Amino acid sequence: MVHIWFLKSSPSILSILLNIPVKELENIIYYGSKRVVEKIWLITDPKDSDMFDYGDMLHNTEYEIFKEKMDFEVEQAVKVLHVKNKPMAKRSGVVSIETEMTQAKHEITWVKITDENGIEEKWPIFEGSTLFVEEGDEIEEGTQLADTFLYEEEILTASEYLIFEQFYPSTIEIERDIERDTLYWL
Repeated sequence: MVHIWFLKSSPSILSILLNIPVKELENIIYYGSKRVVEKIWLITDPKDSDMFDYGDMLHNTEYEIFKEKMDFEVEQAVKVLHVKNKPMAKRSGVVSIETEMTQAKHEITWVKITDENGIEEKWPIFEGSTLFVEEGDEIEEGTQLADTFLYEEEILTASEYLIFEQFYPSTIEIERDIERDTLYWL
């Protein structure tokens, strides 16, 4: 608790005593916030923690605090800002579909297209996307496979991002450090 006289007097007694600028003191006293930019992490193995689940996101500040007292595994994450293209077949052929879970327990659906010569291409589609093709469909080159392969604002582990970047090069705009508001603490 702070009396306004100690903050607003000129010069500010509190500011001098604590060696903190008046603006920062006001943010602390009035529960203000500040913008910070920091890395994000996704939980890939919560181990025995009751606090986390697979795929939970931690900001770097939280990660630094929790890692001191808890046992869990994380991977650095990225935020998808923009996706430029739709997933399109680059050859005609028969569709087969497989799904797999990533370490963060995200589901990736693999749409595989095998042409008449047995040559196969495959495309990863992230969970939540609507597939426009089904197992056994015969499709033509240029057929759209799903509404999108990845959604904007999605948080991916770095290894998940690398999968999509490999199959859809230069079509995903990401952010490695996230800007957010935090409360001032003394």
